[in-house]
Amino acid sequence: GLDNYVQAKPLMENSIRQAGQFGEENPEAFVSILLVAGNLEKDVGQYDSALLYFRQAGDILELTENKDLSLQIDVLTGEADVLVSQDKLALAEPLLTLALKLGEQAFGQNHRRLTDTLTSLAALELRRENIDKTIAYNLRVIELMEHDSGTTYDSLLAAKNNLAIAYGGGERYHEEQRILSEVINIRREISGPTGSVELAIHIKNLASSLHLTGDYDEALETLAEADQMIKVHFPPDSPFQALPHFTSALIYLDTNRPKIAETESLATLDILEPVLGEDHFQVQVTRCVLAETYRQQGQIEKARTLAEPAMKGIMAAGTKTQIYVDRCRDTLAALAD
Repeated sequence: GLDNYVQAKPLMENSIRQAGQFGEENPEAFVSILLVAGNLEKDVGQYDSALLYFRQAGDILELTENKDLSLQIDVLTGEADVLVSQDKLALAEPLLTLALKLGEQAFGQNHRRLTDTLTSLAALELRRENIDKTIAYNLRVIELMEHDSGTTYDSLLAAKNNLAIAYGGGERYHEEQRILSEVINIRREISGPTGSVELAIHIKNLASSLHLTGDYDEALETLAEADQMIKVHFPPDSPFQALPHFTSALIYLDTNRPKIAETESLATLDILEPVLGEDHFQVQVTRCVLAETYRQQGQIEKARTLAEPAMKGIMAAGTKTQIYVDRCRDTLAALAD
């Protein structure tokens, strides 16, 4: 996290300076340090400096005879991950294609060393909304991991969670639920009764999926458990605290219980507004959901006053999730009648 980053950054910069002096004698040691630096910056979202480190590492490898292929693959994949995070997908793709080709030549088709590059390719295709390709890459990652005795539970569960996200993105909710349930069962065994951050998020995601297949009672039970676990494992002002309230509000609306939906929407806003600010997509979406609770209660003017600016705010916000945009449009359309 950020605390480690603040402590690690000066140490890292110092190692880079020292390694730079001896870089010519041992270029690959220097590249390894630059890789650590690039990944550290990438993980905290410092994409521009991450890119500089990965590119510097790549430049050094270019000039190195008999280069270590593992390092080359890590540099290509690291740089591509940053580009995917910046939505520069056309720049990322050739780097990943090359990394995969080098990996397959060096290690064979079925080697665990390919999983990082395949995971990155899956992330790229998910951003492009190529769901079938995303699923295929994720399935290949899981297969390689399951045949490798060195695989940790954490990496396998992360890969399965990525697959679940892909199924959800393709509206294949029952498959998403099947994979999430597998992941949840294993996480429960590992973490014991208090649960964990990861388990809380998986349970919340399962509840959202159950909502979308109309399994409302089961979704609400699942949300209650997610809510308890999030209270234990997240700081009180974390936006995650709002997620169970938000999804509950949607379920209560979809089952014609607007009064409870109103309470849950207000609880969501109480948590999100101070942390994310007025203009954030999630805040504007929640306002539109609140408007819908008033519409269902017959308070049409109150609903209109909220929904119209919320829709403008939703359209002005950055990253959007289409189902929430559509939902607000439907609310406005119903208020226009």
